[in-house]
Amino acid sequence: MLYLYTAGWTAMIGMRRKGLRWRVFAGPRRKVRIAAAVFLLVLIAAAGVLWGVRETSKGGLKILTEHTDLDVKDVLFTEVGASGEKWEIRAQRARYFRRENKALFDKADIRLVLKDGKVFRVRGDRGSMNTSSRDMEISGNVTVESDSGDRFSTDRLQYSHAKGVVSTDGAVVLENERMRIDAVGMRLSLVRKEVALLGRVKAEVR
Repeated sequence: MLYLYTAGWTAMIGMRRKGLRWRVFAGPRRKVRIAAAVFLLVLIAAAGVLWGVRETSKGGLKILTEHTDLDVKDVLFTEVGASGEKWEIRAQRARYFRRENKALFDKADIRLVLKDGKVFRVRGDRGSMNTSSRDMEISGNVTVESDSGDRFSTDRLQYSHAKGVVSTDGAVVLENERMRIDAVGMRLSLVRKEVALLGRVKAEVR
């Protein structure tokens, strides 16, 4: 179902499809709210999954230990969550700085398989995580893709664990085969389960 109403600065665009449900409201401040459960799930997991992961690299070394700084190449981390989801996290390089409570990842490639078989993939050139606060940043060609064809892309994402907010001040694109939305600036509330696109919003129905 697709519907579109326009009146001055106000527009409402909605779309329902199997993979993603979008509702877009653009007002005088061009603020967009999108109820996108798929992206929420992926971003929550991308921001928090690396905390506490303890898997070995090809060389048998461990990362995120309590006592040792490490620098490991060609690493693969796996973890099964409480809900039955499976994570596979690959990185060309992983470094851990115990005194700074920091873990760094180069060329991160995260694959999530849900209990029902749905697959999501998160990629980024660099990842940085505070292992104490669980705050995280992913930067450089950041993409989130689902096996149903939905895609989210930006150059940098920040995650505040205390506030439950994922955000970016840069350009951001939300798209699938039916719609593309471009904007600058995004605030995603994990508590309210909504996304606000903050400026220069442009929606295209395909």
